[in-house]
Amino acid sequence: MLKNDMTQLFNYEDVSTWEYLKPTFKEIFFEPYLPTYLHLIEKLEEFFSQKKPKAVIQVYETGPYAKAFEVVAKKLGIKTIGIEHGSMIRETNPDYMHKEIQNKTFPLGNPIPDITFVYGEFHKKILTEKGSYPNENIAVTGNLSFYNIERIKNTLNRNEILSRYQIPDKKVVLVPLSFRLFNPDKNNPDRILLDTIFNHLNDDDTVVLVRPHPQDIVGQSQFEQMFPKKNFKCSQGNIFEDLFVSDLVVVTYSSVGVEAALFEKPILLVNVVDEKGSSPFGDIQRFMIENELARQVHIGKLIQEINSIKKGELWKVEESTKRQEFLRYFFNYGVSVDLMKLIYGN
Repeated sequence: MLKNDMTQLFNYEDVSTWEYLKPTFKEIFFEPYLPTYLHLIEKLEEFFSQKKPKAVIQVYETGPYAKAFEVVAKKLGIKTIGIEHGSMIRETNPDYMHKEIQNKTFPLGNPIPDITFVYGEFHKKILTEKGSYPNENIAVTGNLSFYNIERIKNTLNRNEILSRYQIPDKKVVLVPLSFRLFNPDKNNPDRILLDTIFNHLNDDDTVVLVRPHPQDIVGQSQFEQMFPKKNFKCSQGNIFEDLFVSDLVVVTYSSVGVEAALFEKPILLVNVVDEKGSSPFGDIQRFMIENELARQVHIGKLIQEINSIKKGELWKVEESTKRQEFLRYFFNYGVSVDLMKLIYGN
């Protein structure tokens, strides 16, 4: 490919983009890209031919390594199952929104699992109506991380969790991050949010529990170099513990803001753009606001809103038909699903 003149092929309105794209095309033929993927396919075929599994289940079906598993499984007749990755299924997500899906009439299309487990009808509609996933390739299961959520909540003890992680028994404000904590861009929404809370929230009444992005590994001492206040704590617990001990959740874009609804926590969706500007939120957040699971608040009024919510306050699902409908539509909440039948059935 690189030996040929690709100038005309990558041409837009008489402007050639080939010189800009050429280094990228050159890189994909180096490790750890195409050679790695092809080698993985070769070894997977060898391994699965000797020890054939009943099914291959992947928690991130759209990545290149996942596609290698998918290609081999399809070739060997092994059932494949994908599990929705976070709340990432949306109309603008290129991971899922491929126009052409691999099938008998179009073998060069995007290979997808035999079944993809999604949280709710909300996500199924996006994949089947806005995307190109066939209806029969989608199963609504709810968020499997929160399977049997009511039983999980009954095993948790707030005082024990606070003691274990040395968190004072005050009003706990959980701030889950979407952006990396050490992002050099000081104007990203999460940093604006943290700086506002750090500079203006009363230290005596609250504890700010910051939950870093899942790919960040941050200790308390490292965290304190950025936010040297006694009431600022870096989460060391799991998502269930953080949501259980929190009294409210303050968030910009993190999917934890949606999951907090399962714990009936007050949720503040923070708009960091100009107060008179348009809302920065997508369909999911707007849907939460419309169905009484969250309030939209401008960054300038955030401290006032935080102070208005009492310790121990819950936004009960049973007290709002709209909340019940949202949780069922988005999380399949309250609906029983036979996972073993979906996995092992034909």
